[in-house]
Amino acid sequence: MSNAFQATGRRKTSIAKVRIVPGSGRREVNGHEFRAYFHRDGLVEHTEQPLAVTNTSVGWDVSAVVKRSEERRVGKECRSRW
Repeated sequence: MSNAFQATGRRKTSIAKVRIVPGSGRREVNGHEFRAYFHRDGLVEHTEQPLAVTNTSVGWDVSAVVKRSEERRVGKECRSRW
Protein backbone atom coordinates (compact mmCIF):
# COMPACT_ATOMS: atom_id res chain seq x y z
CA MET A 1 0.00 0.00 0.00
CA SER A 2 1.32 3.44 -0.93
CA ASN A 3 1.60 6.36 1.48
CA ALA A 4 0.78 8.86 -1.27
CA PHE A 5 -2.11 11.27 -0.87
CA GLN A 6 -3.88 13.18 -3.65
CA ALA A 7 -6.46 15.94 -3.67
CA THR A 8 -8.08 18.25 -6.19
CA GLY A 9 -9.34 21.69 -5.29
CA ARG A 10 -11.34 24.20 -7.25
CA ARG A 11 -12.10 27.82 -6.61
CA LYS A 12 -13.75 30.00 -9.21
CA THR A 13 -11.54 29.49 -12.28
CA SER A 14 -8.50 27.92 -10.52
CA ILE A 15 -7.89 24.19 -10.22
CA ALA A 16 -5.12 22.60 -8.12
CA LYS A 17 -4.19 18.92 -8.18
CA VAL A 18 -1.85 18.17 -5.27
CA ARG A 19 0.09 14.99 -4.54
CA ILE A 20 1.89 14.37 -1.23
CA VAL A 21 4.38 11.49 -0.94
CA PRO A 22 7.03 10.52 1.63
CA GLY A 23 10.33 12.19 0.74
CA SER A 24 12.82 14.88 1.64
CA GLY A 25 10.57 17.95 1.89
CA ARG A 26 10.71 19.03 -1.76
CA ARG A 27 7.92 21.36 -2.96
CA GLU A 28 7.04 22.13 -6.57
CA VAL A 29 4.24 23.81 -8.48
CA ASN A 30 3.85 23.13 -12.20
CA GLY A 31 7.37 21.66 -12.30
CA HIS A 32 9.02 24.68 -10.63
CA GLU A 33 10.39 24.97 -7.11
CA PHE A 34 7.52 26.56 -5.22
CA ARG A 35 9.52 29.51 -3.83
CA ALA A 36 10.35 30.48 -7.41
CA TYR A 37 6.71 29.98 -8.47
CA PHE A 38 5.26 32.10 -5.65
CA HIS A 39 7.26 35.32 -5.96
CA ARG A 40 6.14 36.74 -2.62
CA ASP A 41 7.15 35.59 0.87
CA GLY A 42 3.57 35.92 2.09
CA LEU A 43 2.36 33.34 -0.45
CA VAL A 44 5.17 30.96 0.46
CA GLU A 45 4.30 31.23 4.17
CA HIS A 46 0.60 30.84 3.41
CA THR A 47 1.09 27.59 1.48
CA GLU A 48 3.56 26.14 4.04
CA GLN A 49 1.40 26.87 7.09
CA PRO A 50 -0.61 23.58 7.19
CA LEU A 51 2.59 21.51 7.05
CA ALA A 52 4.29 23.65 9.70
CA VAL A 53 1.33 23.37 12.08
CA THR A 54 1.34 19.56 11.82
CA ASN A 55 5.16 19.31 12.00
CA THR A 56 5.30 17.56 8.62
CA SER A 57 7.36 20.12 6.67
CA VAL A 58 10.27 17.68 6.42
CA GLY A 59 9.66 14.13 5.27
CA TRP A 60 6.98 14.78 2.67
CA ASP A 61 7.34 15.89 -0.95
CA VAL A 62 4.49 17.98 -2.31
CA SER A 63 3.83 18.56 -6.00
CA ALA A 64 0.97 20.56 -7.44
CA VAL A 65 -0.32 21.03 -10.96
CA VAL A 66 -2.28 24.24 -11.13
CA LYS A 67 -4.45 25.81 -13.79
CA ARG A 68 -5.07 29.30 -12.57
CA SER A 69 -6.58 32.64 -13.16
CA GLU A 70 -4.29 34.57 -10.80
CA GLU A 71 -1.24 33.82 -8.64
CA ARG A 72 -2.81 34.83 -5.32
CA ARG A 73 -5.61 32.28 -5.75
CA VAL A 74 -3.11 29.51 -6.48
CA GLY A 75 -1.60 29.97 -3.02
CA LYS A 76 -5.01 29.57 -1.44
CA GLU A 77 -5.80 26.48 -3.52
CA CYS A 78 -2.52 24.78 -2.64
CA ARG A 79 -2.83 25.64 1.04
CA SER A 80 -6.29 24.19 1.33
CA ARG A 81 -5.10 20.88 -0.17
CA TRP A 82 -1.76 20.50 1.70
